[in-house]
Amino acid sequence: MQKWIYKQKCIFLFIYLKKKKKEKKKKKKEKKRKSLRFVITK
Repeated sequence: MQKWIYKQKCIFLFIYLKKKKKEKKKKKKEKKRKSLRFVITK
């Protein structure tokens, strides 16, 4: 039983970290887009 709970935690952590990475990438892309737009409007 203990092992199973541990496994579940690992899987959960893995998914959680993956989601965080994706969010970071999205934010970076948005920043790039904003700076591009800024350059264009200048």
